[in-house]
Amino acid sequence: MGILNGGMKAERHVYATAPDETYKAVVELLRNSKTFTLKARNDEKQACIFTTGVTAFAWGEDLVATVDKAEGGSSVSALVRSKTKRAPLTQIHKNKKDIKLFFNELDQKLGSEDSAQQQ
Repeated sequence: MGILNGGMKAERHVYATAPDETYKAVVELLRNSKTFTLKARNDEKQACIFTTGVTAFAWGEDLVATVDKAEGGSSVSALVRSKTKRAPLTQIHKNKKDIKLFFNELDQKLGSEDSAQQQ
């Protein structure tokens, strides 16, 4: 998927919290964020779609975060859902920065069991 998926693979963090608690933290983070806007959520699948908004240099890509059960807690995977067929290199850099910012905020909320695992 690479370039077609915002130029990056999903990033995954593991937390020592139950999936329901982790999902609640993700939703709360997105609702209160000054950077991200929650667009849609699926409580049954514990997934959220959020955006960074359009700027002079970015298209406001959609990002998807999903929560899954993991050994000893839960994991959160996040990736960019590109609005275009191909992302330019400048957009790929911004996408990586957005994912990193999302996980930095979530790590502060929950405390990460392990640092970013690329999948």
